[in-house]
Amino acid sequence: MIARIEEIARTSAALKQQRKQASGAGTSSSGEASSSGVSGSDDVAGSSQAPEMTLEEKRARAKILIEKERMAKAEAAKEAAKAQERERREIGQALLEQKRKKEEAEMMKTANTLKQDKLAQKRDMEAIRQQIARDKAERKGETYTPPPVDAATPTTPTVPEGKVQINVKFPATEATLRKTFDE
Repeated sequence: MIARIEEIARTSAALKQQRKQASGAGTSSSGEASSSGVSGSDDVAGSSQAPEMTLEEKRARAKILIEKERMAKAEAAKEAAKAQERERREIGQALLEQKRKKEEAEMMKTANTLKQDKLAQKRDMEAIRQQIARDKAERKGETYTPPPVDAATPTTPTVPEGKVQINVKFPATEATLRKTFDE
């Protein structure tokens, strides 16, 4: 693109030189210096100062302006694409974070449910053990005294005189089975 603009600027400078030679005001050495060492923007500024422009000079100037406008549009489109890509990535990261938080919340919910199920199973097992103890006590003709309701602070039931109590702790359920035997 820049090469194209420089080519158009050279063409514009060459046309100026021809016009100066035609009018007899310029020299060939100054024309060469302006065509090789001067940038396109200086030529455009110099051509705008001239009161009369030929059709070819106007075309060359218009081509330079069109090329500059195309380059500006291309840069703007490139910046817009970069901004759009940046926004797309930010949205993707936000979605991933939201998904991760949702999965984490589901895992916590599942863990809490399992914990509640385990506690319920523990209570059910304790109730079954109490029922078994009641049934055995009824078979032997003894009166059964249930353990205290508050399971958080277990107390050892009183053992009748002449009997021995054996406590068996189950590690998997952390429950204790109390068995009373005659001495």
